[in-house]
Amino acid sequence: MIQENKPYIDLGGERIPVEYKKLDIFELKFYPENPRILSIVMQKPKMKTSDELIDKELFERNETRKLSRSIEKHGGLIHPVIVYNNFVLEGNTRLCCFRHLYNESKEEKWRFINCQIILAKELNKEKIDSLLGSEHIIGKIEWGTFEKGCWMEKMLDEDGYSIETVKEIVNHSEKWIQDHVWAYKTMVEEKIKDKDKFSHFVQVKANAEIWKIKRNKDTEIISKVIKYIKNGQVPTAQDVRKIPKLWLDRKSKRKLEEGEKVDQAYYEQKARDITLTSTFLRDAEELTKKMRDLTIEKRDEIKKDGQAKFIIGKLTKECTKLSKELGV
Repeated sequence: MIQENKPYIDLGGERIPVEYKKLDIFELKFYPENPRILSIVMQKPKMKTSDELIDKELFERNETRKLSRSIEKHGGLIHPVIVYNNFVLEGNTRLCCFRHLYNESKEEKWRFINCQIILAKELNKEKIDSLLGSEHIIGKIEWGTFEKGCWMEKMLDEDGYSIETVKEIVNHSEKWIQDHVWAYKTMVEEKIKDKDKFSHFVQVKANAEIWKIKRNKDTEIISKVIKYIKNGQVPTAQDVRKIPKLWLDRKSKRKLEEGEKVDQAYYEQKARDITLTSTFLRDAEELTKKMRDLTIEKRDEIKKDGQAKFIIGKLTKECTKLSKELGV
């Protein structure tokens, strides 16, 4: 029974006792399954995971060096790292910064780090993942999207979590999870290490028009889009949305195959085809085509139906009125 005046955290509906104190940085260990660490480990499958490897890879990141400078400037931490059985579940980057600050200066103030220590005798992995999810997915400290994809892929494919369990942990929809896991797996399969491209792949998976083209017209579109992203032809993730329009235009598609960037090809297509950026004109063009292709049988049906004739009459009046206003 936890006394009300004793510190605790709520985890999976259970109150877990904690205590706060400083611990020696060299008695603590990186937690290999923290998503930020996990993404490092997964990219180095042939190298034996060790504290030294994790420390080296973490400190090579620009964000780690930036955080280190900030910690040094402010003289310490605002938020303690979270520790269980001497593993730093949350705060591995901060631990890395403290180690390097101590190694560089030998100042005693960097030798010990503020910790929130979880006192539970046994904390299963699902509760640890729930803790990490609340800190980084639904909390205020965000992991990068690549780390999220890596973590969710492991929970589903290696840890055997059901999609419902992962939904509860990350507090997102099944589609959001599937989009991010697909993006992560695709980057791993294609050996793409630039994490800035992750959002591009999430956009590819989420784009219904691209997958519609794959189902109905061209099964190669996904592999081609992946190639364009790898080649640097898709400057931003938002440019992925332009690809379906370009793909359905023969000239624009050829430009992409020749190596032209998506934004430039889109600009050129827009100059040739005003309907590209006008929903009204696209609808007008589509309606014109449907009217032209109307069969004799359908025309006869409309001719015999008073309500149908009334609708066509309203359309005719509006078209006539607009034509006069535009001087057509």
